[in-house]
Amino acid sequence: MSTLQPVNPKPFLNGLTGKPIVCKLKWGIEYRGFLLLYFLYGILLPSEPMDMAPATVRYLSWNSARLIALVLNALSGLKKYYKHHHTELDVDGVFGLRIIQGQLNHLYMDFKEQNLDSEVIDEIRNLSRYANEIANKAIPFVANRDPFYYKQFRYLLTHPYDITHKAQRIDERLRWLEKEILGKRFDGTEMMWFSEKESDRCFAEVLSKDHDVNNVNSTCAISESCLKRMLATRGLSGYRLTHQVLFAAVTQIAPCANVVSEYLHSTSNTTMDNFLKEYCTNVIDEMLAFQKNAHILSRMNTYQKDLLMEQVFACGQFGFVEICSLHVLVAVLSWQHPHLGCFRKGDLDDSPIDIALSSPKAAFLADNFTSRKLFNDLIHNDYCSTHSAAVASGALVVFLRFLLDPGPWPEFFLADQPVTLQNILSEDQFRQYRYARWVKDSFPVQLPLSRPPELDWSPDLLAYLVLIAFVCIASLVAQFGCKRRVKQVYHFAYKNL
Repeated sequence: MSTLQPVNPKPFLNGLTGKPIVCKLKWGIEYRGFLLLYFLYGILLPSEPMDMAPATVRYLSWNSARLIALVLNALSGLKKYYKHHHTELDVDGVFGLRIIQGQLNHLYMDFKEQNLDSEVIDEIRNLSRYANEIANKAIPFVANRDPFYYKQFRYLLTHPYDITHKAQRIDERLRWLEKEILGKRFDGTEMMWFSEKESDRCFAEVLSKDHDVNNVNSTCAISESCLKRMLATRGLSGYRLTHQVLFAAVTQIAPCANVVSEYLHSTSNTTMDNFLKEYCTNVIDEMLAFQKNAHILSRMNTYQKDLLMEQVFACGQFGFVEICSLHVLVAVLSWQHPHLGCFRKGDLDDSPIDIALSSPKAAFLADNFTSRKLFNDLIHNDYCSTHSAAVASGALVVFLRFLLDPGPWPEFFLADQPVTLQNILSEDQFRQYRYARWVKDSFPVQLPLSRPPELDWSPDLLAYLVLIAFVCIASLVAQFGCKRRVKQVYHFAYKNL
C-alpha cells in the first residue's frame, strides 16, 4: 500500500531564512516540522482507494428531469392531437409525425444503454412507434385529399425524418453585415423570384422523384435555378432563410447529398458543414432579439411563433447549441392547448412583424414571402394548425436532445439557466411521469454509497508511535536514574552556629 505524500514536504519554514524549523529537545533529539504532517496523513490514510464515477457519464438534475417530463408530456399531447385528427391531416401533419418518429428513434438508439430510468427510454421508444403508426394510417387520406402535394413530398411522408448532429457552435465571423442584408432586401425583383411557389418547387425536385422511394441507386437531379436560390443566395431572412437551411437538410435524408456538396464546392469552394454554420449563424442572430426576453415572447403573434419554432428546429437538428434558451422552451410549452394537445392559430389576420428588422421597407419586402407554413397548412374547426404542430414537434425533439445531451458548453445547459419555471397549463395533462425517480436512477451502479472510507493502521503511524514511546522511556530514565551528586550549600548564618 502506497503512502500519501504531503503537497509541501517542508510546511513549517522560517520566514527569514526559508529553512525548515528545527526544534531541539533537552535530551538532544531533533525533529522537523513536517513530521506532524506524516502523523496526520498516517491517521487519515484510507485502507483502500475510493471508486470514482466515470467522467463521461452525465447525471440528471432535478431541473433536467422536470424539463424532460414537460417535453415528453407535450409530445404525448401532440400524439393525442394527431391520433384524433389522423383522417384530416395534410402534408404538414404527416411530416410532423415523421419528425417525431425519426428523431425519437435516433434518441432511443443513442441513450438506451445509458444510465437513464427505464420510463424515459420506454416513453421515447413508444412515442416513436405511435408516430409511425399514425402516419401510416393518415397517408391514404392525404393522398386522396391532396394528390398534388402528396406526390411532391412523397419521400418525406413515407420515410422517418432522421437528422442529428453532434453539438457545435456558430461562428460570429460569418454573420452578414447589416448593409448586405438590407441591400438584398431593397432589390424587390430579386426577392420576388424567391417566392413561396418557387420554394415549394425546389423542395419537390428533391422529394418527389420516384427513385427516392423505389430505386436508391438512381441519381438525384436538382435544377441549377433551385441550387442557386437555396444554396447561393445570401442576405435573406425570416422564412426564406429558414427554408434554405431546411432545403439543405432534406437533401441529406434524400440521395442528393453528393449533388449539393459538389455544387457548393464548385461555386463557393465550401462544404455543407460550412454552409450550415454560416446560415445558422444568421438564423440564430435573428432569434437573439427575443430569445432571452420573456416579455417579447409573450406578445408574439402566430406568424412569429411559427417562425421561431421553425428556426429552432432548422438549426437545432444540426447541433447548434445557441438555440438552447429556456425562455423559448417555456414559451413553446405554454403555447400548447392544455386539452386538445395541438398548437392553435390566433387571429389569422396577424401581420408578420419581424422583430429583428429595423427598416419598415425591409419588413414590407419580407412580407412578400407570404408563407406561414413549411409546405401546406390546414386549420381545423378547433383552430388547431397542422403547420404549427409540425414545427412544434421539431422544436420539442430538438430541446429533448439537448436536455439529454447538452454538449460541452455549460453556459448553454437548459436546466442550469437562471429562469424561473412558471406553471405550464398543459403539465401532466397528457401523461404523468414520476420524474423524481429519474434523478436517483441516473447514477451509475458502481458509484459508492455516501459513507466515509474505512481506515487502517499505516506503517508510518506505527513507526511514529514506537519512536514516541522510545523517547518517553529514555527521558524518564535520564530524569530519575542519572542524577549528579550536588554539594549541600548552607546559609552563612547556619555555619557560625
